[in-house]
Amino acid sequence: MAFPSFRFGDTTEEFYEYVQNFVDIVYNNTTGITTLTVQAFRPQDAYLMASVMLALAEEKVNELNARIRGDAVRVAEGEVQRSEARLSDAMVQVTAFRNREMMIDPAKNSIILSELIGRLGEDLAETQSLATQKTNGSPADPGILPLRQRAAALQNQIEAERGKITSDSTGLADKLAAYERLTMERDFAKAALTRSLDALDLARAEARRQQLFLERVVSPQKADYPLKPDSLATFFTVFALNLIGVMVVWLLRTGVQEHAQYIEP
Repeated sequence: MAFPSFRFGDTTEEFYEYVQNFVDIVYNNTTGITTLTVQAFRPQDAYLMASVMLALAEEKVNELNARIRGDAVRVAEGEVQRSEARLSDAMVQVTAFRNREMMIDPAKNSIILSELIGRLGEDLAETQSLATQKTNGSPADPGILPLRQRAAALQNQIEAERGKITSDSTGLADKLAAYERLTMERDFAKAALTRSLDALDLARAEARRQQLFLERVVSPQKADYPLKPDSLATFFTVFALNLIGVMVVWLLRTGVQEHAQYIEP
């Protein structure tokens, strides 16, 4: 039957109904294999229809896979990008602090200053003790004055070094606190980036697990000879219908003749 025809119009819905008469799709739940059977008036038409339908199916499967990957991975990739930006900003701030303050690690500088103050304190204590001993032993000793001057110098140096730590404007304590805040933010950003990368790997693995696959078990082939219509069956069907029609006509004619004989005077 051609398209369009007296039975099927030229609309899309009617064309779909028309094609259903030539396409048969059977899915086997046990094997998971879908069998596509296409009938046409010519073998090349059936081959073309089957090939195009398989290509469209593969295209749709690829589209679904791309959508699955996009939906599952898009959020994780966005989180990774935000974490990378956060870490980059934290590292830039740490570098800017080091360039501004001219020091790599304020914590190490504070340790050095503390050790220096400790050594100066030990020298101060020894100097004061020696000066006290000489004062008690021989108050007129000329070496007492240099010892007291040395003790005063050590005390001034200790106060100066302590000022480097506790100064309100340029104190190392404030710099150390600011540096610790920056390093803490950097460490948090690193941890967040690690978690985001783990979540991205998990999302990609889940997307791969949910992917659909379409594999051709048997490719479409052109028919060697037509299976339909069955010529022998068609011949006998037409012959039987014609025989029935002839018998019906003969019975009607015989009945009319017999009826006419009865009504003649």
